[in-house]
Amino acid sequence: MDDLKRIAQQFAAAANISGPTSYIPEVTSYSRAGAIEGAIKQGLSGGGSLAWQKAKEADEADEAARKAAMQRISDKLDPQKYRRERKSDGGFAFYDPDGKEIGIDQYAQVTGMRLIDILKDSENPIDQEYISDYANMNDLAQAMYNGDSSTVESFISQNPELKGAKVENLMTELIKKYPHLYGRGSYQQTLQNRGSGGFKFNANALAGATSGGSGGGWSPS
Repeated sequence: MDDLKRIAQQFAAAANISGPTSYIPEVTSYSRAGAIEGAIKQGLSGGGSLAWQKAKEADEADEAARKAAMQRISDKLDPQKYRRERKSDGGFAFYDPDGKEIGIDQYAQVTGMRLIDILKDSENPIDQEYISDYANMNDLAQAMYNGDSSTVESFISQNPELKGAKVENLMTELIKKYPHLYGRGSYQQTLQNRGSGGFKFNANALAGATSGGSGGGWSPS
């Protein structure tokens, strides 16, 4: 701002320069014009220097901003820049490179980790229930693939909502119970689903299903 004021003052002063006087009017006018020209040239010189400095500073600021933006993009693509921190409830909170909290679904997508692996050492009851349901779902899927009808019937007897389900529908059922883990809903929605649905399984009930307990509800065909 001081440089701008100085240049402005130089131009303003040029208007008031009288220059050397002479008894010859033409000489006086010529001298005054020369003096004004010198002041204006000085002002223009200062203005050009200031403009160059300001342009240089603007270019440097743009370059710094560009580098910062590129670094942020690079950080966003680097799984190592993401954090998992344990919370007071025994579960985890997840953060991006900027320190912004994100969902576990985003964390899983960036890191390439499975939800089951991310949560395997969680002490949160909801996470532990998910781990159990996920394992039981896999067991059910294997039983369906292998044509193990007794195991399938036992699962269905303990989880009536799975009656008629196909292998490709099992993951959909799991997502419905734990929407927040898959970015399909809020944590509160998952809490409301607690204790309902899912993939409960008591291996001791297998004998009852084998001896004709529940019957029906699924066929490998």
